[in-house]
Amino acid sequence: MRKLNVGRKLLLFAAGSMAVIVPNAFGHASAAQSGAAPQAANAAAKMPAFEVVSIRPNKSGSDDDRTNSTPDGFTARNVPLQLVILGAYHIGDSDLMSGARLIPGAPSWIQSDRYDIQAKMSDSDIAELRKLSSDQQAEQKRLMLQSLLADRFKLTLHRETKEASAYALVIAKNGPKMKKEPDEAATGGYHSSHTYIEDHAAPLVDLASRLAFLLGRPVLDKTGLTGKYDFTLQWMPDSGQASMPGPDSGQQGNAPPSDSSGPSIFTALQEQLGLKLESITAPVEHIVIDHVERPSEN
Repeated sequence: MRKLNVGRKLLLFAAGSMAVIVPNAFGHASAAQSGAAPQAANAAAKMPAFEVVSIRPNKSGSDDDRTNSTPDGFTARNVPLQLVILGAYHIGDSDLMSGARLIPGAPSWIQSDRYDIQAKMSDSDIAELRKLSSDQQAEQKRLMLQSLLADRFKLTLHRETKEASAYALVIAKNGPKMKKEPDEAATGGYHSSHTYIEDHAAPLVDLASRLAFLLGRPVLDKTGLTGKYDFTLQWMPDSGQASMPGPDSGQQGNAPPSDSSGPSIFTALQEQLGLKLESITAPVEHIVIDHVERPSEN
């Protein structure tokens, strides 16, 4: 269970884009999909779904909202729907997550109304999920959450492509300093905290995705490096930096303590991994809500 503080809110399914921006590195959606027809609720029937779902309004008036990705499902307490949508669609915009802005097209109640949600997977789905890598498990759970939103909240949305500020992840002057995994079939995994990432057998598009969530801006992998890599990255975060995802897509335990005099994430990338981030403008996808309804209580 994790408390999601204002400005640092994190749904455990999220590790991606910002400003309702969903670039390739995060949601696996390409610019070619821009302008596609709204996603119909019945399309979710073909997607993986939770077996049992309970949704109830929370009238406590508390600002304490919590989410938890569990081995058998997902739970949320006193959470606005906007946060659930951001998690399901891999979005990490701090303004949206704090409630400073609404997702375009959304009614105000998706931020003001609060819900308690319990969702459980079937035993067979749990067994199949355990066969997947940690990143694949996270993606599968996001798809289940999308199905929940379409079924219970009648959510439909579409994507629009716009130019937006982004970062390009490129090779630094002295070249990469990461260890390449010789086995292309190796299963990846990582440990993380808000100051630390230890990645094993990860393609650099995964690193770009994690950096995007931390920095609140899309990060596109422009290194040209193929294959999978093992590396450790440690930095001193600034006050507005988000936390990294938790147990559904990585593990948080045993990360080393942060050094208060340590480097920024930009400096750490160059010194520790031989990579750097360059500011660019790139076409990225935004999601826009077409329709959403308050759910019936159960």
